[in-house]
Amino acid sequence: MTDHASTDTAYAMWTSLQPITRPGDVPITTPIAWMENRRADHSLALLLSRHDPDRHGPTDALACLALGEAIRAELGHYRGSLVHDARLRGASWQQIADALDTDIPAAQQLLRDWADGQHRLYQAEPLSGHRLGLTAAGHQAVLDLIPDHCPRMEHTVNSRTPAVSSASGSAQPVDVRLMGDDRAVRALVAALQQSAACGPATYKPMRDGNGTRAYLSVVVPAGPAPAT
Repeated sequence: MTDHASTDTAYAMWTSLQPITRPGDVPITTPIAWMENRRADHSLALLLSRHDPDRHGPTDALACLALGEAIRAELGHYRGSLVHDARLRGASWQQIADALDTDIPAAQQLLRDWADGQHRLYQAEPLSGHRLGLTAAGHQAVLDLIPDHCPRMEHTVNSRTPAVSSASGSAQPVDVRLMGDDRAVRALVAALQQSAACGPATYKPMRDGNGTRAYLSVVVPAGPAPAT
């Protein structure tokens, strides 16, 4: 049964919280719907005051920015979990990628990252009592939802990379993920594409908004045959 008195008290405290000028001002337990409602109120106030920008100062604009970032971050926490839910319920990887407006490798990486994080959470919990996260078996069960799952940086062929022979001594494609400053990541990708055979890169913002992730495949030339 819902504790309405407790919920009403929490909502009253939320609506009285002033000001909100950065995402950290939003309590971590705040429901997304509450954040969306409050952002809508600030957005309406901002719209109505545009003919008189000095009326409220930057308060409403800052609140819209801060609440928008808080909502984006909160939704980001659920992306991997929702990919897992969709896959368990029969959605194809193409359907999931389309829903995320990305490609299949990026969607699969999202699920892999979520599973890894949930397993780390389980390992960090005390041995006694209820433990959150994924056990080793649960972690593997999630990874099994990803076709041809293999550890990061292993030699794999995917749809972004021209197929090459896997015979011993031949060139091999390597899936690469880069993370860092947007300009630096894009410069490194450009350098790789000039110096090696690469598939097209996929760019995504970092979850905290501070930087860029890039996914691409690089065909590594075959090295000299080992001495016999």
